[in-house]
Amino acid sequence: MKKLIYLVLSVFFATACNNKQISFELKKYEEQFTVDNNQETSLTAVIPVAKGNNTVSEDINHIVFNTVKQIVGQENDSSLDYDELFAGFIGNYKDFISDNPDYILPWEADIKGSVDYTNADIVNLKIESYTMTGGAHGNPNTTSLIFNTKNGKQIFTPDLVKDVNKLAQIAEKSFREKNNIPNNESLNSFGYMFDNDQFILPQNIFINNNGLLLFYNVYEIAPYVNGTTELLIPYNNIKDI
Repeated sequence: MKKLIYLVLSVFFATACNNKQISFELKKYEEQFTVDNNQETSLTAVIPVAKGNNTVSEDINHIVFNTVKQIVGQENDSSLDYDELFAGFIGNYKDFISDNPDYILPWEADIKGSVDYTNADIVNLKIESYTMTGGAHGNPNTTSLIFNTKNGKQIFTPDLVKDVNKLAQIAEKSFREKNNIPNNESLNSFGYMFDNDQFILPQNIFINNNGLLLFYNVYEIAPYVNGTTELLIPYNNIKDI
């Protein structure tokens, strides 16, 4: 059974792009499949879609789609749109249980996209997801996608600050203070899992009104049981970098 629900929830912000106001529409998708033991494999997704027939919207939507594809798509997935991608998730489950008839557990995918922050120049999208396709537990993940609203290009950490190494130094100082780790002590001796026991910036950084929010996903620097790790770096701390 398949449903496609459009949530006509548009998010506008004051910025001009080719003299047009940018807006996002949240589109909701649902896919389900029930096997004989009444276990239901399901996928639900809410996707922020940039509206408008222009290259800015197209570039943003392309990156969002590829991000979602990495969450639920199989290796070498050739899907070209969300309908095909999400139907493929159910199809992959059907193929799996056909090849493994003794497998009785359902799969699950839940994706929630939102417009997390905007100003005159940028938009920060958040893609939260949880997938369960076997194993001891599911896989939660949060992704930050930051875009220049004037040209649709994705913005990365080196675009946010002039000196990424300095940002890392400031962040490590704040991290140690927040977690009561002395400067002369190993980070990993306090239960973390930094590669080579060296502090690193996270793969995902969010922008908000108060500063840069460093967001570490599960397993990125700590065991699964610790969950995610967040660290806010106020703008006053990085105004010179």
